[in-house]
Amino acid sequence: MMYNAKNLTICLHDDSMECVSFGTGEKPLVLIPGLSDGMSTVKGMAKPFALLYRYLAKRYKVYMFSRRNHLSSMNPENVTTRNMASDLAEALDKLMVEHAYVVGISMGGMIAQWLAIDHPEKVERLAIVVSAAKSNISIQEVVSNWIDLAESNRIKELMIDTAERTYTGINRVLPNMYAGYLKLSDKKRFILQAKACLMHDAWDDLERIQKPVLVIGGRKDMIIGAEASEALHQKLKDSELYIYDQYGHGLYEEANDFWQRIAAFSGGDMGLIRIDQKAWILETDLGIQKQFDDRDVRNILEAVLNGTRDFLIAGRRESIDTEFIQVSMEQDCLNMIMGSAMEIYTHSCADVEEAHEIMKDYLNGIQPDLTQWNMEKDEEDEDENV
Repeated sequence: MMYNAKNLTICLHDDSMECVSFGTGEKPLVLIPGLSDGMSTVKGMAKPFALLYRYLAKRYKVYMFSRRNHLSSMNPENVTTRNMASDLAEALDKLMVEHAYVVGISMGGMIAQWLAIDHPEKVERLAIVVSAAKSNISIQEVVSNWIDLAESNRIKELMIDTAERTYTGINRVLPNMYAGYLKLSDKKRFILQAKACLMHDAWDDLERIQKPVLVIGGRKDMIIGAEASEALHQKLKDSELYIYDQYGHGLYEEANDFWQRIAAFSGGDMGLIRIDQKAWILETDLGIQKQFDDRDVRNILEAVLNGTRDFLIAGRRESIDTEFIQVSMEQDCLNMIMGSAMEIYTHSCADVEEAHEIMKDYLNGIQPDLTQWNMEKDEEDEDENV
């Protein structure tokens, strides 16, 4: 099956929770989605998510959780980000995941904060993305408006406003084309989660987080504001901060190097290599940038061949439809993975020279002849109850 993709239903002590798992790696990585979970859960999405997050699937055993299934029938006072973190900790126990890298996006970042505070044994490293330690003026205005739109069944307006505030590119306008056909599967579920965002306040407890934390924000964020990410970084002792100046709340979908940056922080990659004005730029997991020449690329390849941790060639030129080239060491060969929009190809280079030539071509906008590469096949995913 595609990256061991599975749909799971986790039985809690008083409810159940939907989860998808995928990935061929050994290290567990937990993804906590944002308020979008109030619109649609992850149920049945194992295979699509495995494809969407295939970069992670190559490196980790990924778990992506929804909130509990019968959240709408709960006492509204008990629908809090802190209780959602407790549900998540219980689900991880059921899956026998002792600890994991945790990535929380938007509202998921709020839940992740409480997971690290109340259940620190479950968190090895924590990434808090476009999130806040407590509700601010921007969150209050935006989310309150979303609640009003949902309560008055103005779903089309809700979808359009969400997209316009989340994205900076073409995704801002696409919902205008199909928003009229979208529906909330459970309006109350969305509203309760939105109100939980408004009530979130972990500020005074953040100092209890003793794990390494990566905080990522967007300068153009029109939902929480970049200031919320900066405040988190200032409050958290052992944290790093990275702000994408050109992106907003949807940076996790729009920034080409986002997941590579997450992997670098969690130890999955030694660094990133991207193309910038026909030069190689190395970005280490410490945020250090260094420009280097083609000869340095060869030295990096030799280091990989000698057992150094993976590097990633990440970048995109307008003339080719390529998302990434990953280089790793496997069975005395340099194993390269070329990812395009919907397909992934693998190729084992016989030596450094072959890999070097492929990368030089990539730098110059020439896509490798993928007919000589092996295309990865996918199979059906599975459903399980846990």
